Amino acid sequence: MKHESDPPVSTEKRSPEVQIVLNPRAGRGHGLVLVEPLTSELKRRGYSPSVLVTEDPGHARRWAKECRQPPDYLISLAGDDTLDDLAEAVIRHRIPIIAPPVGFGNVCAQAFGHRAEISAILDLLEAGRCIDVDVGVRQSADGAESFFLDVFIHGFVETIKLMGEDGIDRVSQTRRIALYLLAAAKWVSSGQAPSTIAVEVDGETVSERAALAVVANLPVFPGRLLFTPDADPCDGLFDLCVVLGDTKRALLAALFGLFLGAPSREQRVLRRRGRVVRIRPTAGGAQSFGAVSGAETLTVLPRAVPVLVPSTEIR
Repeated sequence: MKHESDPPVSTEKRSPEVQIVLNPRAGRGHGLVLVEPLTSELKRRGYSPSVLVTEDPGHARRWAKECRQPPDYLISLAGDDTLDDLAEAVIRHRIPIIAPPVGFGNVCAQAFGHRAEISAILDLLEAGRCIDVDVGVRQSADGAESFFLDVFIHGFVETIKLMGEDGIDRVSQTRRIALYLLAAAKWVSSGQAPSTIAVEVDGETVSERAALAVVANLPVFPGRLLFTPDADPCDGLFDLCVVLGDTKRALLAALFGLFLGAPSREQRVLRRRGRVVRIRPTAGGAQSFGAVSGAETLTVLPRAVPVLVPSTEIR
């Protein structure tokens, strides 16, 4: 498959350049198992691969910011967060991406039909089709901007995620889930009162007392808590799920109902779609959840990221 931008005219045949970004800590080192045989097979098939091993959480973002000679393809052997960090270069240079599921959440890999198999990665490079998907742009209260391909979470789930991920790199998935549940239990048993946030979509107020807001480009999270079942990465819109809960009991009841797929009789789960989402801590409330310490504005950048997918349904 050719890159959308035609390469310079040359008298010699140029080997397509493939940049592999490896997070050795993701998925208990699953990417480490793939990288050497993948690199060897790419060379055998006439590609020119190079490997960037991330050394700290900001390494991929620094590479993306400094990238001036883009590769023809980008393979992310890392989690969804690293893929978000690479988005700046991907958008600027229109680099088609492949994101095998070697992390924990693997939301992007599930949505795009990517597999952590060398044969599947090679099939995408040689026979996949390139689609352009939406990306979210987050602008924080201080004006700083970042990207997200899959989801941005404000509230209870992000708080538990941050608590549960404290020092658990390279543990098994079962143990990681157990640590999340332990973090949730500690939060429930603590004296901390639930915080609330105000949520607007395209200028319309959705709620002034939300406990949780999930803003997604993709279905999140398949097989677990399905907050955004109908999200489409190519429609130019966010899918938003807002969970209300003035008390811990009400919040957990709403999440449990969502987990079971039960209808919310008290309308504690609200869903909307839109291009711009604004979230701010409720005035006078307690310390807000997750990343929200001031007003956050999330905007869709339509069809900004090229992704290689199988010639089948992408969800």
